[in-house]
Amino acid sequence: MLYQLTCQKWLEQLTKKELQKLGYKCNAATTSVYIDAPESAMAQINLWSRYGNKLYLIIWEEETTTFDALFDAITAIDRTKYHIPLAPITFSIVSYESVLTSIPTLQSITQKAIFSQLQKAYSSSGNLEFDEKTDKLEVRILLQNNKATIMVNTSGDSLHKRGYRSASGTAPLNECIAAAIIHMTDWKYRNLFLDPCCGSGTIAIEAAMIAKKIAPWLKRKFMFENWSWYDSRYLKDAKLFAESIIIKDKSYEIYASDIDMEVLNIAKENAKIAGVADMITWIHKDIIHRKENSLLKSDYSIISNPPYGSRMWDDEELGTLYQTLIELGNKSACSSIITAFTGIEKYVNRNWDWTYINNGGLDCRIYTIK
Repeated sequence: MLYQLTCQKWLEQLTKKELQKLGYKCNAATTSVYIDAPESAMAQINLWSRYGNKLYLIIWEEETTTFDALFDAITAIDRTKYHIPLAPITFSIVSYESVLTSIPTLQSITQKAIFSQLQKAYSSSGNLEFDEKTDKLEVRILLQNNKATIMVNTSGDSLHKRGYRSASGTAPLNECIAAAIIHMTDWKYRNLFLDPCCGSGTIAIEAAMIAKKIAPWLKRKFMFENWSWYDSRYLKDAKLFAESIIIKDKSYEIYASDIDMEVLNIAKENAKIAGVADMITWIHKDIIHRKENSLLKSDYSIISNPPYGSRMWDDEELGTLYQTLIELGNKSACSSIITAFTGIEKYVNRNWDWTYINNGGLDCRIYTIK
């Protein structure tokens, strides 16, 4: 079987390495990785991918240069095999470097083709009654260099939605990006971990889950579980294995601090839902501006998503905050900061590497020192 795992731009190689560690042959493309793997991979990848967004099963691909050819190809797909249901269907269509470029026309052709199939399969009169309670299936159409690829979403909701976020503060960090930053920082669990601007706790929670080897999606349901042809034993076995390797007898020094008690309470609740409440020490204070700070006297790592700027922060205050973070990072074993604050350039030196990333529609940079 062929799959496409979508991901954030700039995370393609990291996502590829993650899949290779799971034992799969794959190739990275722009914002995605293609995988050639058996049916059982559907469960394992959805369960374990920390950096991917959605896993799609490729059901058809062929060179296509006319709308009629695309219509015929879609109507020829074995709908029952891939569980294109008698239910609402959503479409995501992308086209570049292809003759067929009109997204509205492509969407119309796709809908007509699939509904034509449904009419033939379920109603000789052509009248369809949809079950609105059934989960919507996403059909993704990708046209690239005149090659059309049709795929179905096996994940359901995006895999960055881990399920532990009961609520969030302002500008929450995407969970996949948080996990990627921790990986980039090369934190080895031995030294103290600190997020001094923790907000709703995403970075600290992801760090704790990684340290304990908790699969990011151990407790959620996936779209493919609705498919009658899928062997449920694959997911059952994958979950049993994931539960068996969770580390339960080690403690780690993971600290998270914030000056906002309300958002810190949200972080505590999120950690409880994620099953790592006992691993994180929460601190309600402005920890990085304390003159006496016993936490940072030993080897430590700082990984944080500090404020980018708001009505509560002026440029001078932000400058002081970032200057302090950079100074602490310079003394650390390894540290990373993600930010959209351009003023940080005044404080970083050439020892810091950086890469672009988009978080919630904001163009950010991840600064890392090792």
